[in-house]
Amino acid sequence: RSYVGQWLASHGGSLEASFVLQSWLNAGGERELVGSYVGQWLASNGGLPESQFVLKSWLDAGGERELVRAYVGQWLEIYGEDDESDFVMRAWLQSGGEFALVRSPAERWLRAHREAPEAVHITKFLAKETDLPSESVSDILVWCRKFHSNEDALWRLTSLGAKLLKPELSDEVVAASRPVLETALRSSRLERQALVTLLFAKLGRAPELRARVAELFATWLRTPGSLDFAMAENPGALGLKAQQPSLLYYLRDLVEAHALDLTRDREVLQRLFNWVVRWPPEKSTQAREILANLSAPSGAGNSGAPAPAAPQPAA
Repeated sequence: RSYVGQWLASHGGSLEASFVLQSWLNAGGERELVGSYVGQWLASNGGLPESQFVLKSWLDAGGERELVRAYVGQWLEIYGEDDESDFVMRAWLQSGGEFALVRSPAERWLRAHREAPEAVHITKFLAKETDLPSESVSDILVWCRKFHSNEDALWRLTSLGAKLLKPELSDEVVAASRPVLETALRSSRLERQALVTLLFAKLGRAPELRARVAELFATWLRTPGSLDFAMAENPGALGLKAQQPSLLYYLRDLVEAHALDLTRDREVLQRLFNWVVRWPPEKSTQAREILANLSAPSGAGNSGAPAPAAPQPAA
């Protein structure tokens, strides 16, 4: 410890000092010992490519963001589209730094790397941004489609939320969602089941999207165990989020298209209804209103069979 301090006192502004600073911080050394030298080193070398390593090490070690904020912005302005610049962006965001500082370089970087596997990391942050431009949403969709077997693809799509409903992106949303869903439907993990259900619910809010994944919804509904997560004693936060009345729009559409039969599929429908009755009253009431239409679907093909009883609101 004392040797590190002595060496930095004499050489803290030299280019070689970056290696000492990184090593100390990466090894879990006290930030207080090197904080002033980090500032000194960046003041002299902040515009160099090597400063990315000092910035990342400081942020990853929990160092004060204000010390490096200006240098993060400066470095990204120069090197923001380099292949490895996302390490600096991620370090800033993971430390709790505001997205606004890295927004522009992050969006540019993703555009250049949207078909690269390593884009998985920056998309985690971008997908959650509420005002993400359509171009960046499209880039995330490209990544999800290309890497549909990566389990993070399903997370990215659900994180996009209402951004999936942008009309100009409907073709791209379907092109990404279908292979991701097809892959995820083969998983029996409860977390994956909940995410699949949540994605169906998000897509179910838009008639065009709903129509183009409806047969996958029917496959999901008929898959044994597809609602195991929902009927678990503790469905978890994802299970609660998946309680979306928009799921019931698929039933109406499928029945009217004769792709779902109220008699033949009664058992799987009842399994869904058994989950719906456990929803909070306000959601269950919305679901009951949607299901009321199933009692008299607009097409023929149900052989006059009565609809299963609509679920009642939870007590």
